[in-house]
Amino acid sequence: LLLLVGSYAEARMVAQHLVSLRSSWQDHVLHLVADDEEFTDSWDGANGLRRGDVHTLAQTSAWILVAPLLAVERGHNILNDDSQAAIGAAYFLVRPHPRPDDLSYVIQRVNRWATHQIRNRFPVVDTADRATLGRCATAFRSAGHRQWRWLLNLKLAYSNLPVQEREALAWTQLVTIWQVIGRLVRGGVPAEVYFCDAAFAP
Repeated sequence: LLLLVGSYAEARMVAQHLVSLRSSWQDHVLHLVADDEEFTDSWDGANGLRRGDVHTLAQTSAWILVAPLLAVERGHNILNDDSQAAIGAAYFLVRPHPRPDDLSYVIQRVNRWATHQIRNRFPVVDTADRATLGRCATAFRSAGHRQWRWLLNLKLAYSNLPVQEREALAWTQLVTIWQVIGRLVRGGVPAEVYFCDAAFAP
């Protein structure tokens, strides 16, 4: 069972909470820990598993792994001895959302905008600017710069975005969701996926 959260700190907190609810789960709940994090000797009610060792999950007694979404979207496979997915269900406790200071979404949107412009023969360029290749390129670059500035000024909150940008954000985040689901179906096994955060509803 994989419980997906937003950060390593949240993973630890959720694991601790599960153990506090059911002390008999102490040895059956693990939370993912960043590879560069130092373990402490103090017992905090939850057991950690380094991200780089996540492929060893099937060799532990744990059947619940709490992990940040982005830490398991790609990288290590989590397999059993039969080379099949060791996790059969995932619970998304949070909806994926880029950090407000992460420019990757804006870069992807500008790239998408440029691709659309090229495919449709530069509809953003006025007829007067099509006289020469140089003028067309300058107009296209200026329009791209305006698009970049407009995207940078958007408040990157799903509920706050215009409908078109909201759809684009949802499609971008769907990639992350599918990459996690890909971890669950290795070896052709069935998997169950649950979206628990009410923010998924829209």
